[in-house]
Amino acid sequence: MTSWDELKRLARHAARVYPSGKILSSEDRYIAALDAIVDAHLAGEEDLRQAGYTGIALACGVFRHHHGLTNYGNPAPKFWVYWDPPRGPGFEERIDDELAIAQVWAALPERHQVTLFLLAEHGSASAAAAAAGLPYGTFAGRLFQAREEARRLWHSPDPAPDQWRKNGRRGPDSDREHLIRLRYRRTSKRKVIA
Repeated sequence: MTSWDELKRLARHAARVYPSGKILSSEDRYIAALDAIVDAHLAGEEDLRQAGYTGIALACGVFRHHHGLTNYGNPAPKFWVYWDPPRGPGFEERIDDELAIAQVWAALPERHQVTLFLLAEHGSASAAAAAAGLPYGTFAGRLFQAREEARRLWHSPDPAPDQWRKNGRRGPDSDREHLIRLRYRRTSKRKVIA
């Protein structure tokens, strides 16, 4: 049976001898070695000195991992990308957007302002149409015109990008391929039923 003093002596020896460089202090090496030696002793292992060395090596690896260092102590590439939080839009961008929104709202005709206000107030086009006393189709048409005018004013003096343009892709993700697959599925279901 190994005594507690013997386990501490083995941990001090491992902390003094193990070459961890400047990664861990002598106290941290001692604690890592003592933890590993006690675990190994309780598990019934024979080579407690090697367990102390292994404990220090593992503690060094954890320290390097959490501090963005390679095995040689150099800074790991792109380490700070994961720890530096992404920054949102700056103060100037938020002010610019708020000014632009105010300018777009002021430039909208009153009927478009009323339409957009009703939508924001009631949350859905059907509820806003009912509140305005209009048929849904009439309100939806006015809403489309109001959105188009707001989008045009937002992008002015440049022309607004075409929102409903084809994406120009070919292959399995294209609209054409999707329609072909739908037609094939419909015809294959008809053949199975008949």
